[in-house]
Amino acid sequence: MLRDEEATDQTRYCLSSPSTNLAFFMQSLYAHCIGYMVDDNASLSHRLGGLYRIYCVYETQPFKPAFRVYLSLGELKKLRELAMMQKI
Repeated sequence: MLRDEEATDQTRYCLSSPSTNLAFFMQSLYAHCIGYMVDDNASLSHRLGGLYRIYCVYETQPFKPAFRVYLSLGELKKLRELAMMQKI
């Protein structure tokens, strides 16, 4: 059971905006996952796993509002290709 002081600190952390270091850390996590998703030499299951990892990291982050995932145009194109491959 958390003490009131600890609960307040935790609530403040969950509702606050990310600091520069935390923002860099979140973007690093996203970049790592995106690397799996856009790798042409990876199997389809690994690429889909990268996409799922991005989803999991985004949905479980403690920040409100959530830290956005930034994709380059090339990464977005690879994501669209992956979606088209999966539809077939």
